[in-house]
Amino acid sequence: MKSLIAPALTLTLAACGGSNSEVSQRIDQLHFGSTDPAQAANGLDYADADSNNAGLLGQEIQANAVLSKVNADTGAGQTSAEATIVEFIDGNNFTIRIGGETLTFVSSAATRPNGDSLIGTLRSSDFANQIEIRNTEWATKGAPQEFYFGDTAFGFETNPETVAQLGSTVTYAANFIANGVLSDNNGLKPGSFGTASGLLLLVADFDDGSVGGTVQLSIDEEVDATAVPVPGANEVTLQLTEAAIEGNGFVTDMTGITCAGAVACTSNSAIGGVFYGPNAEEVAGVSGLDVSFTDDSGNTTTFQGSGGFTGGSGEE
Repeated sequence: MKSLIAPALTLTLAACGGSNSEVSQRIDQLHFGSTDPAQAANGLDYADADSNNAGLLGQEIQANAVLSKVNADTGAGQTSAEATIVEFIDGNNFTIRIGGETLTFVSSAATRPNGDSLIGTLRSSDFANQIEIRNTEWATKGAPQEFYFGDTAFGFETNPETVAQLGSTVTYAANFIANGVLSDNNGLKPGSFGTASGLLLLVADFDDGSVGGTVQLSIDEEVDATAVPVPGANEVTLQLTEAAIEGNGFVTDMTGITCAGAVACTSNSAIGGVFYGPNAEEVAGVSGLDVSFTDDSGNTTTFQGSGGFTGGSGEE
């Protein structure tokens, strides 16, 4: 019998700027999926044939989230899993309670209590949704004292009893995007903003209750509103460590990494997700990304930030 214990997300991320100090935080209360067949943990009904995003309007939804915070003066950064509440108004208007702040997005724009401007991008499929939060002050006005990026995923989950009965192997293709900051041998790069984008190929073996797969991505630095590839980071593959499906969700690390164009590369990243739809037609979730690339001159560039993904199996 498969375990129905909700998984936890462990992130161990180094401070920006090449510091040897590390911050390790285990999040035991965050739900990556539901375990009770009678009620989804996010407060919604489980998905059925009539479920669609119109059913989310006006509701408060418990959601998975990852939040990256960086102190612009010291370069110290931490990415942590967060439990958050999303109130869905419509496609461009929503409220998110995250990191102790209430952020109200109107036409996809919000202002933090400290005055920083945020952009919230919603990506929706039939049953799953992802919101990407980007702090635009960092890229446009230089370094505020503290800034952050965040991602959250939510929607109509698959009943864990259905997941336990699927008994097949399914490959999901999900768009993956992460926002964050870059540091090098001299520390945090002032005003630097990075984007990691690519494709998650998630292999779910529902017969033995496990997931694995890869994230293929490239990382760009925004320079004067132009995307410039980070050296050694344009052909990167992260390997998901095989992990158990717990209820209708999963969580695992992504420490395996290969890269083209760099002498060495390392990853200290993690990912968690949930299956959505009546028969697990979709998957969505969040990720804490921490990857470094060293060139032949000994220069190391590190990207640290938060990401999210949503996609389907093609078998709907």
